[in-house]
Amino acid sequence: MPTRVIAGSFALIAFALAIVMGMYADNSVATTLGRALVMMGMSYVVGLLVAVVGFRAVNDHFDRYKQQNPMPRFRDEEEPIEVEVVSEDAAMGTQDASGGSAANGLSQPSAA
Repeated sequence: MPTRVIAGSFALIAFALAIVMGMYADNSVATTLGRALVMMGMSYVVGLLVAVVGFRAVNDHFDRYKQQNPMPRFRDEEEPIEVEVVSEDAAMGTQDASGGSAANGLSQPSAA
């Protein structure tokens, strides 16, 4: 699909340029349109070739990049993953005797 867009763009630009140059050269309308249509057809073919070569070059570059920089493989689902369960108190720090956290140095009075 993008190759046709590029080829069409080449063709329309060539057609427009041929029309402008024909008017600038004071050619007749029939001569100008005839030459513009021929240029449009030839430019479409050239645009297709340029697009195909460009996409081939980009795809080759991506393939080479993938081979040189492979993605890291993830663990297989069969391998067990060990997970250690940590309580919230242990994650935040140990509690002191008054119920406050020793990690931040604050203590909360116990409700008696």
